Amino acid sequence: MNRLRTNLLAVCMTLAVAATPAFAQQGGQGGGMKGMDGPDQGKGMMQGGMMGQGKGNCPKMSGMMGRGMMGKGMMHSRPMMEARLAYIKSDLEITDAQMDVWNAYADAFRKRHDAMAGMHSDMMAAKNGGTAVERLDARIKATEAKLDSLKALKMPTDNLYNALSDNQKKKADALLGGGCGMM
Repeated sequence: MNRLRTNLLAVCMTLAVAATPAFAQQGGQGGGMKGMDGPDQGKGMMQGGMMGQGKGNCPKMSGMMGRGMMGKGMMHSRPMMEARLAYIKSDLEITDAQMDVWNAYADAFRKRHDAMAGMHSDMMAAKNGGTAVERLDARIKATEAKLDSLKALKMPTDNLYNALSDNQKKKADALLGGGCGMM
């Protein structure tokens, strides 16, 4: 239990440090991905209490990522993603024997994060200055990139899941796959 508390404290501190620039730059309310597909798209994705419950009993680390904290780049920030991985690893109580499959999963998760951050930049560029056709092309490219990154994450997730105990699998069902930590 002390290890979990220590890890949660580390995650909280990482989030606080990562969010500090948003306080300095953010004058109004940020909205994350709001407006991408409609006025409420992304609503609830980054809101709630620190380590609160997301949709489908999916824990979310979002107290400091609420509307006022979403500065530019915050949604795709490397520290936030690393904090998410640290939280998952801690909550699953990954053992030394599971470290190889955990590291493979974490590497695939990082690659997916990088691909999605790049895709987001491309979509924002098209949204802010592209024609209707360029915006559609950007969305198609983004959808294909998302599918490819999910496929690349599948095997490491399978391998990690198969290495977990029954108790860990119960936690993993809420933490891995689906929408939890995914874009």
